[in-house]
Amino acid sequence: MVKKKKKKQKKQKPSPSSTEVRDLGGQEIIRIDDKLYRLPDFRLMKMGLKHIYGVYNSNLQKYYAKSLLCPQDYKINTLRFLAGEKLEALAVYSNKQKSITFNWDKLDNIVIGGIELFVGNGFDAEQEFNEAMKSTKRHQSMIWDLLINDIPVGRGKKFENLIEALDYLRDHFKMT
Repeated sequence: MVKKKKKKQKKQKPSPSSTEVRDLGGQEIIRIDDKLYRLPDFRLMKMGLKHIYGVYNSNLQKYYAKSLLCPQDYKINTLRFLAGEKLEALAVYSNKQKSITFNWDKLDNIVIGGIELFVGNGFDAEQEFNEAMKSTKRHQSMIWDLLINDIPVGRGKKFENLIEALDYLRDHFKMT
């Protein structure tokens, strides 16, 4: 008669309960006044669902948060930002961006439309992206550098050109 082998029971490890105990990646993160900071560059971070993200993940977000796109009118500032974010989402869908992971958490606090504004059918994303880029006229390289390569625009006339390009995108996407 052959003896049956007994199955070994797996030991369960206790799950960590706070962010101070967990390993959050290769860089050390400290908490000061209930805010998370990454130590190498002291950048402000925030806790997402599964990961820690920077508060500003792109230059366009930084411009929006500081109301640089339109300091006088919050609505225009938001619409210019949304036009840029929609083009960035199209770039992700059409595989133009370096990083293929798009941080959808950054759309949490947008009241107008939210994620539904960006989700399309995905089949014509490439064509839509190309048409939107054509609508920016002579500012295509600057928009590409800002949204795809995340290179800052600069000051003065260059920033005015960015605002003009984002207005072209607003008109293209019919955001009013």
